[in-house]
Amino acid sequence: MNLLSTYNVPIPKYLVSHSGKETQELLNKNKDFLPCVVKAQVLAGGRGKGSFKNGFKGGVHIVESINKAVEVSNNMIGQKLVTKQTGEDGRPCNVLLLAEKVNVKKEY
Repeated sequence: MNLLSTYNVPIPKYLVSHSGKETQELLNKNKDFLPCVVKAQVLAGGRGKGSFKNGFKGGVHIVESINKAVEVSNNMIGQKLVTKQTGEDGRPCNVLLLAEKVNVKKEY
């Protein structure tokens, strides 16, 4: 996203989190981010349809509150996300992107 912004491609505002606690702290300081999208940063396609090894469904969630963002973060961080591209072993999720929710008119 930083690369895109250097070329003036519009991107949503975002924060990076490494834990549920950090998600809470970031959103307490940036309440204008709500509602926001919590996205598992795993190098694989199909994150939204994936499942974590702990049974949590989906690597992309739209949340309306800080409490829900923390809950989702805690279910993702430190877990392995399994998608069609990762195989059954999955890939570890150690970082989350907290992005402002925007209405997309056209996706590039």
